[in-house]
Amino acid sequence: MKTQLLKKLTFVFALFAITSLSAQGPWTFDADLEGWGQNFGNHGTVAWDADSGEGALKLTRLSGNANFGPSVPNNGGGVDADAFNTIRIKIKNGSQAIHIRVGGAGGNGTNGNTDFNNVLNQASGVYQTIDLPMTGIAFWNGTLSNFWFGIRGNPPGVEGDIFVSSIELVNVTPLPPAQFSEFIANPNFEDITGLGHMSNTTDFDKTIIEAATPVSQNGDRHFELKFIVDPISTKFIFSNFAKAYTPNLVAASTEFTVKMWVKSAHTADIIVRLKNNDDGLAGIGGNEELLTDMKPVTGNSVWQELTFTFNPTMDVEQINFWFTVNVIDGASPNDPSNGDIFLFDNMTASIGTPLSIKGNTLEGVSIYPNPARDVLTLNTPRGGDITVYNILGAQVKSDKTLLKEYRMNVSDLKSGIYLLRVNSEGKQFTQKLVIQ
Repeated sequence: MKTQLLKKLTFVFALFAITSLSAQGPWTFDADLEGWGQNFGNHGTVAWDADSGEGALKLTRLSGNANFGPSVPNNGGGVDADAFNTIRIKIKNGSQAIHIRVGGAGGNGTNGNTDFNNVLNQASGVYQTIDLPMTGIAFWNGTLSNFWFGIRGNPPGVEGDIFVSSIELVNVTPLPPAQFSEFIANPNFEDITGLGHMSNTTDFDKTIIEAATPVSQNGDRHFELKFIVDPISTKFIFSNFAKAYTPNLVAASTEFTVKMWVKSAHTADIIVRLKNNDDGLAGIGGNEELLTDMKPVTGNSVWQELTFTFNPTMDVEQINFWFTVNVIDGASPNDPSNGDIFLFDNMTASIGTPLSIKGNTLEGVSIYPNPARDVLTLNTPRGGDITVYNILGAQVKSDKTLLKEYRMNVSDLKSGIYLLRVNSEGKQFTQKLVIQ
């Protein structure tokens, strides 16, 4: 009963604490399946399970197509897909599966499915909360006439069951730069959905720990990585958040800096790597590169700040963020062992020469006020093309002026953080702009 109450309070708290979020449901499976069950085929069984008081939908996989979904009405659950852009699922995966497939039939008659790869922690005894973004998915429109989840990857054998503690439909807006630090999602792990961004490997369990400072380095939560085997090779945790930029907004030879706080009783090396312009294919292709840096952490059970630097050799249009504990050969004293714990917190990332091309910077530009509300004044040497981008790199406003002092109306922009760029005679000026 206490666990069920906490589940309900957690969702109530989320509604008040995250202003960019609205929700239908949630389905919390406190006492029964709430109309959910096996959706099609005979590839798995679905039953309700108390799960030590958590209350959950229990899926036993009989093949790689094991699935579950709402049974009524019309297998769609009355879901208005146009009202929500994200599915939030709290799941404990005791199997070797690694992917979630979401399928359905939209109000326009489009049938289909989409895969979210490498998002599940394998053979885990810990619940993780995962956000599945549905924007742009063909069948996600109108009132769904079907709606289901499949748990896929690594065909089932002798393995554990899968428990789903809650499913919620929500609207999520992108986290502002102050929170995701350019290309790191949920850097302080204060967001309850943070584990959805941290995926891969069976060598360790991954958990967000809620513990007030000074246990956490910053805020009320931190990320715990606990090795559950003696690893023999290096396995990376990667973020399924990919930060996209307008082409050429981040140029070659720009310096990236990543900082993170790490704490452990075991001396080891921490590796951070960035994958640029990921084409989604295995390996590194001609239009992408992998940047890696490694720093030591001293095993004295004290929080230490590590700084990693990177210099890309090509223009960057997308960045993926990865990190891990290094394994040398499986036998070195610096290799982690079964039971070793590493804590991570307060990650930050910055892009040098602020988003401008080195040696091609337009000098003598100033903007004020910043933060701005209605009107922004730009002083430039000779006018130019003015463009405003949102935090996803999309152009939201543009102007052109020949005046050295120009007043731009920004009252039509929503409150938030933007990038303002001025182009003049082949040179560029870029600065962060805050709209109140």
